[in-house]
Amino acid sequence: MDIETSPHLAYVWSLWKQNIPLPMLAQSGQTLCFAAKWYREPEVFWHSLPDGDMLEQAWKYLDQADAVVTYYGTAFDIPTLNGEFFREGMPPPSPAKQIDLKKVVSKKFRLPSNKLQYVSNNLLNLGGKEETGGFSTWLGCMNNDPEAWARMEEYNRRDVVVMEPIYDQLLPWIDNHPNRNLYREEQGCPNCASTDLRKEGHAYTLQGSFQRYQCRGCGRWSRGTKRVAAVDYVGEK
Repeated sequence: MDIETSPHLAYVWSLWKQNIPLPMLAQSGQTLCFAAKWYREPEVFWHSLPDGDMLEQAWKYLDQADAVVTYYGTAFDIPTLNGEFFREGMPPPSPAKQIDLKKVVSKKFRLPSNKLQYVSNNLLNLGGKEETGGFSTWLGCMNNDPEAWARMEEYNRRDVVVMEPIYDQLLPWIDNHPNRNLYREEQGCPNCASTDLRKEGHAYTLQGSFQRYQCRGCGRWSRGTKRVAAVDYVGEK
């Protein structure tokens, strides 16, 4: 999922080093549109403010999802939508696991840039983000210009499309991923669900050791749930 928002509007005395007090805030920004798709499904859904039911549609997708994949979503997209749900008197959507790909990239790698455009184009060779046309696109959307909305839709949809292969390639690096084994009878890789696992050493804790596995599908490391060796641990006073 990916959202696009309008800027805040404020009265300012200068263009340099401004702290804007609340009385000078003329209008808060809001969500202009969002794009979303279900994993491995071809259709990309897009809803915008002029539709009249954009927030209801966003709430519906979030409520149906077990996990939501975003890029910078835990700091921006999801809190922005939640604030607008609250403002409109809507209840919270059902809890979903948040998979923020920017957090994965920032935590696991040291790159010149963690922006989606750099990761997709320079790191993974997937092609960059769609060009926005600059601020004129946002201004045009706020003035309900059809051409600006068309550019915004193309840009918004592209971000969601490119996120899916990024997610696939980052799978072995994602910690605390929802365990896909909970949705199927077969046991396999918790991140990608492949049953092609190889035993590779053991994982050790203070209480014992567990069989360790590496997925031949995505490369993720995991461990079994049964201890193969155990010790009685006596803590210090």
